Amino acid sequence: MGIRCFYIILLTIFLMGCSENEDKLDSVSFSSNECEQNWGICTVYDKGKYKNSGDSTVKIAILDSGINSNLAILKGKVKETYNAINKDSETLDELGHGTMIASIIAAEENPHNVIGVNPNAELYDVQVLNSKGGGKLRT
Repeated sequence: MGIRCFYIILLTIFLMGCSENEDKLDSVSFSSNECEQNWGICTVYDKGKYKNSGDSTVKIAILDSGINSNLAILKGKVKETYNAINKDSETLDELGHGTMIASIIAAEENPHNVIGVNPNAELYDVQVLNSKGGGKLRT
C-alpha cells in the first residue's frame, strides 16, 4: 500500500504542472468498466474525466526496475536510459514493475484500451532495482 500511495502522490504532483491552459484541454470521461483498465487515470482524475494536455511535453525520470521500451504502447517514449545496478549494461526490466509504471504514465491509446495519464511524456529510464525488486542505497 505504501509504494502505491507514493506513486499516486507522485502522479498527482506531476499532473498539477501538466496544464498551463486548462480551459483549452479536451476532456474524456471513462465508464466504470473502462476505469477497470484505465485505473491510473481514474485514480488521478476525478470520476475518470481524462484531460488531454495537448502538445505539452513533460520529462519524467522513472527510478524503478527498468522499462521495456520495445512495447508498442511505449515506442519512442524512452529518451535515455541509465542502469545504476550494472553501469556496463543497458536497462532490462526483468521484474516488470518499471514497465507497468511507465505504461500508467505515458501509454498511447491502443487496442488494449489502456491510456497513460500523459501520453505526451518523455521518459528517462533509470534502473535502480534488480530482478527481485531490490537495490542498494549508498550514502
